[in-house]
Amino acid sequence: MAALSVNGSQPGGGQPEMSLVKFFDIYFQVGRAVMTYPILPAELVGPEQPALRFRTLMDRCNLEHYLRFDQQILECAGPNPSFGLIEWLPSS
Repeated sequence: MAALSVNGSQPGGGQPEMSLVKFFDIYFQVGRAVMTYPILPAELVGPEQPALRFRTLMDRCNLEHYLRFDQQILECAGPNPSFGLIEWLPSS
């Protein structure tokens, strides 16, 4: 994720050649980690528990996906006759 966001300084700015398929390989790995590590009480694991770090990383993945592929997906789905039936998240 650091390489994709130029070490956090430019989200969506690193590795512009990355395909959607390759990105989802990363996204799946992060998603699996989020599902694997439950959020535990801070008294048990401290403030730096893996569950919170993985959720922060998933937020970064979502931002990277939006910045890189949102327009591409809209253009791909647009010509489909069912496009109007898709419920999209608010864009702002």
